Amino acid sequence: MSKQIDTDELIAAVAAQTGLSFQDRSFVEPLERFVDSVDAEANLSEVGIEAFRQDLARLLGNRLAIDAAISANPEILDEDVSDPIVITGLPRTGTTKLQKVLANGPVYQKLPLWQALFPAPIAAPGTDPDPRITITDEQAAIMFEQFPDFMAAHPMRTHEPEEEVLLLQLSFRTPANSWFYRSPSYLEWVEKQDQAPAYADLRRTLQYLQWQDGGRRDRPWVLKSPIHLGALDLVFATFPHATVVHCHRDLHDTIPSHVRLIEAIMGSRGAQSVDLAELGQFLTGYDATLWRRNLAQRRGRAGHQIVDVRYEDIRDDIAAVVDDIHARRGLALDSDTRSLMLSWQDENPQHRFGKHVYSLERYGLTREHIDREFASYTDAFAARRS
Repeated sequence: MSKQIDTDELIAAVAAQTGLSFQDRSFVEPLERFVDSVDAEANLSEVGIEAFRQDLARLLGNRLAIDAAISANPEILDEDVSDPIVITGLPRTGTTKLQKVLANGPVYQKLPLWQALFPAPIAAPGTDPDPRITITDEQAAIMFEQFPDFMAAHPMRTHEPEEEVLLLQLSFRTPANSWFYRSPSYLEWVEKQDQAPAYADLRRTLQYLQWQDGGRRDRPWVLKSPIHLGALDLVFATFPHATVVHCHRDLHDTIPSHVRLIEAIMGSRGAQSVDLAELGQFLTGYDATLWRRNLAQRRGRAGHQIVDVRYEDIRDDIAAVVDDIHARRGLALDSDTRSLMLSWQDENPQHRFGKHVYSLERYGLTREHIDREFASYTDAFAARRS
């Protein structure tokens, strides 16, 4: 059966549309591996295939524009992005709430959804409204209408911060791609590759965004993605002065909640069917792998650069969590900034967009199986067990 997406044709079409050429082609093999895997294994509908094609074109266009901007303005690479707060942990452990609370203050730079999708402008400077915002508004409205289960679990709103995994995707070299589309052969391949190029792309894209916004101006970034959990060495190599916040939650809730989220994501991306038992086994095993890597990589790290936080504290006493993170960085927030951050929680109560419902049984999982998979993690954080 012929391929549904020809990567050479796609690359040529994006170059022709933008009038730019790809000088750095390090992305080509990862792109081809990803496309081939999705084509053969993701079971996408025709609508899903076309949406996938459009998403790839968006990523390629952004990559071209960023390369061109840095070539024309090499001072972009002098921007200091070395000390972000990087929130990580398994999905469904409170990472999103913590990110949005911190990013609600003016002392940090955040990555709103519209810029995560379109880091490079697509219209002349000063165009109002910015078409990137208009497009993102339209896409978010469609998601709320057509995929309420996904948006209840992870509401994506135009001006609120989103995960920088959307920037890591520019390299086509992140394992997180397999959380969007079933692509086991791609995941097997990418797990054997050096992830440093993906993190280098992330750093330079943040530098580009910071440069667009008038420079650092004493504002570190607030970042967040579960994919960083198993890449702690790369996080610190890329952002040497980062504070990495690890979020923890009872695994018997975390794992089925994560699997339910990925089931909803894959459905929103056009998967015609999802093998629930397979998905449950895959994510349980992969999530456990991320924590095993983390435990090995965090040994010897300075205590002030790693902050462990419980889900219950994010849920019930996030003010204390915010204070602790800043204390680790040798900072104290003024009352106005602290109040502004905490106001996000008041305006966004839990289940605002619907309740995220999940169970172990739906995915053929048991508490005993999870306990076995995560034995090293639960031993290391025994005090955090419920």
